[in-house]
Amino acid sequence: MPREDDEPRRKLSFSERDKLLKQRKGGGKPTQDDRDMERFQRSTQYTRYKQGLERLFAGGEMPEGLASQLDPDGQKKELSEALKKVRLVADDRKKWLAAADEFLAKFPLPADAYFLDQLLTHPKSAVVEAALARLEALATEGALAKPPASLRARLQSVQLETDDADLAARAKALSAKVR
Repeated sequence: MPREDDEPRRKLSFSERDKLLKQRKGGGKPTQDDRDMERFQRSTQYTRYKQGLERLFAGGEMPEGLASQLDPDGQKKELSEALKKVRLVADDRKKWLAAADEFLAKFPLPADAYFLDQLLTHPKSAVVEAALARLEALATEGALAKPPASLRARLQSVQLETDDADLAARAKALSAKVR
């Protein structure tokens, strides 16, 4: 007959284990450092800090202090909002083309492999060539370690559809690099 002690116990987190070890070694008396840390963790400042981090990692807005340090002129925020706008209309081809053209008129090509992958389907050959050049630069820099799954297929379609032999050769070479 199983006893109550035989039931599986909840696993302790690392912080709980550390706390138990400290209590065993120090006779269970909390040190001044422990009291200071607990007081700090209960403070409003620490709570706000943790909430800001949670918002940041959940894809929300950056805290004002951090945003002013990392992006003082607001260009990165404007760029990310413009990319979001293009991604939101990705289902409708006409709207996507209009949004992509508007984006390209305002901003240089970003280092976003997924956006560049989509631009390879653009009807204007100048846009396709610019996207291919940016993808080649990313591959050379090593920033294209995990390319989009559709990139090889789109590069093959560029090879087949283009009239420019140089562009087809570049697409073939990039396709070989991306394997």
